Amino acid sequence: MSVTIYDVAKEAGVSVATVSRVINQLDGVRIATKQRVLKAVEQLQYQYNPAAVALATGKSNVIGLMIPNIRNPFYAEVAEGIYREAMNKGVNVITLNLLDGENSDEGLRLLNQYSVDGLLAMDISKEMLGKVSSLVEHVVLVGNDYLDGRTNCIVTDNFTGIQMMIRHLIELGHERIALLSEKSGYDDVKDRIRAYQYCMEEAGLSSARHVVYANGADIENGEKSGKKWIKEGLHHSAVVVTNDMLAIGLIKALKSAGMSIPRDISVAGFDGTWVSTIVDPTLSSVVQPKYEMGTSAISLIMEKIQSPLSSPRKIVLSPTLQIGGTTAVLNTQN
Repeated sequence: MSVTIYDVAKEAGVSVATVSRVINQLDGVRIATKQRVLKAVEQLQYQYNPAAVALATGKSNVIGLMIPNIRNPFYAEVAEGIYREAMNKGVNVITLNLLDGENSDEGLRLLNQYSVDGLLAMDISKEMLGKVSSLVEHVVLVGNDYLDGRTNCIVTDNFTGIQMMIRHLIELGHERIALLSEKSGYDDVKDRIRAYQYCMEEAGLSSARHVVYANGADIENGEKSGKKWIKEGLHHSAVVVTNDMLAIGLIKALKSAGMSIPRDISVAGFDGTWVSTIVDPTLSSVVQPKYEMGTSAISLIMEKIQSPLSSPRKIVLSPTLQIGGTTAVLNTQN
């Protein structure tokens, strides 16, 4: 007859939940207790069975990760931090790729099928948040904040990030600075737009403000928006873009039109993904601490699972500037 987690708990003189915490390397267990549990595991030659532990403890030791589209390098880099920190804590992660909304129903079905202890959700709508909250008790938003005071979240200081980039461009002599943004209901994008408008007004450049909206957040939509913008008349010396993929698409359109970056126009992105470092020229960008966002997300969701009555927390991380080859001193000959 196989040894169960109940046998280990009885041998060590502790609860089943304590055995589970020790096996999964979670905090909150005294060293002496941990040693007794590990000794019992060794003596009984216990083989960890996740399904059996879930039945015994009511916990699956599985965290769900909901991503809009894994193709976006920003989400992939945050996910790397999540996976590695989960591995360090002995937690399993199941990834639900929503494919930009095309796979939302399947994502909800899988979330309902797997008994996850908590969910990390990157850039989901308020409607989707309501749906997942009815299926999962503990939810942490990653990269977004609905400012309702009830939602746990990990965010970057978007305002400061845009402010740093606008000031960088102004120091280079630019005044006619435009913004290219995806059409989005997400608060992180709204924050970047508000920051742009505020910074331009603060610098006395309100008359030069100009926001162009793309239909999506990928390279293709950045290129489409760029071509349309050029056709209608692009009268700015610099453009700040709300994510790197859109910025790369815009640069592609500008180059196709015979423009030189940054001689004819400076372009800056937001995210600081690895892709921004391999394009030519390398992209100036606001760097989000993506790996740290991932590790912090796992720590926060585990905290909420262990202390379900604790107050909601918002963790704000600081961005940095990556100055690449797409921004330069204003060319007064243009």
